Amino acid sequence: METIGESYAIDVALLNIGGHFGMEPKMAAKAAQSLRTRLAIPQHFGTFPGIATSADSFAAELEKLNITFYEMKPGETISFHGKQSVKTR
Repeated sequence: METIGESYAIDVALLNIGGHFGMEPKMAAKAAQSLRTRLAIPQHFGTFPGIATSADSFAAELEKLNITFYEMKPGETISFHGKQSVKTR
């Protein structure tokens, strides 16, 4: 992750925070920091027993790292145009 963050300017990162089959929220926040992303969006959580039920702990960890957090709602889409995100639905 650090190599990617050093090599590219990452504006948005979608990160797995479920914890059972992938990164747990604290580890995902560290990945966001390593990527040097400007915006972190959680994914793969709250869908079945055994994985993180909410993105609250991920949001709290990102706040400590001064990384912007956005949780998309089911069915929502967003577009990213350069340095500006725009909700489309």
